Amino acid sequence: MKKERNSSIEMLRILAMLGIVIMHTNGAVMEHGSGTGFAWTQIENGIFNAGVSIFVLYQDTSEYDEALKS
Repeated sequence: MKKERNSSIEMLRILAMLGIVIMHTNGAVMEHGSGTGFAWTQIENGIFNAGVSIFVLYQDTSEYDEALKS
């Protein structure tokens, strides 16, 4: 049986991964930044921090579904 993929969930997963990468690359700016760039980095960090939770929850639920099917 072929597994159907949900493209909206896959897009959410890709955006979550992108947010995590952006958060990690902006770490140096957060340490030494000031002014508008620092404020924008704080806002990005707040938004993309949810990406970690989304990615972890999605991975856990997909692994749990696989365990139930086997």
